[in-house]
Amino acid sequence: GAASAFALFTLGRIEGIDRPGIATIFPTTKHPLILLDSGANVDCRPRHLADFAVMGAAYAPAIHSIIPGERSPVAKGEMPRVGLLSIGEEEGKGNELTKTAFPLIKEGASRGHYKFSGNVEGRDIGAGSVDVVVCDGFAGNITLKLAESYVAMFNILLKDAFMSSPRSKLGAMLLAPALRAMKKRLDHKAWGGAVLLGVNGTCIICHGSADAYAIAGAIKVAKETVNTDVAGKIREAISSRPPLESAG
Repeated sequence: GAASAFALFTLGRIEGIDRPGIATIFPTTKHPLILLDSGANVDCRPRHLADFAVMGAAYAPAIHSIIPGERSPVAKGEMPRVGLLSIGEEEGKGNELTKTAFPLIKEGASRGHYKFSGNVEGRDIGAGSVDVVVCDGFAGNITLKLAESYVAMFNILLKDAFMSSPRSKLGAMLLAPALRAMKKRLDHKAWGGAVLLGVNGTCIICHGSADAYAIAGAIKVAKETVNTDVAGKIREAISSRPPLESAG
């Protein structure tokens, strides 16, 4: 989109990164994870997914002060766990893109920047089984929008259920503190926007309807991204690996 193009024009691209990707923070039952790419690149090559794995792993330590919940092993100093989004956990499952990207991401893990958990399915995202989920922007954006729609649907159904009778209204009053805490964990405004990884600097992409609370969350994300030197970690990781020109 326009934001990605402007960031590339003003900040430039990190050497060795062919396609910057949008990293979206996802709340889970355990800890926040990163979905990358969530819409910048609809069509990807295997090497792009390998780049996303490196970039997501560099970003993972920055996000654990943004969303409340159980701390990820990353917060304790362990390497981020990276999963490749596919239609099955077995290595041979998926389309041509994911099957070709699999060995590239696996080889990248041998360099000590992340642990590769293999293929993960859509159901694994909410379970928080990994710290970074890698996919092309087409699958990532569909995953993101589907999750948003289910959160909205859940809120509507919950409200309807609580307003259905005097007894249920009383129950809602008793559950109000717990419901507010749950809503806070699911509220995307807490982190405000998604980071465009792969550019020489920090770029946060916010929704056009973002309010003051969401912008404040985006500023917090930007601060954590700068404080943990995400761009520098990406440069270091990319420079230490062999070229991927032959990888497609």
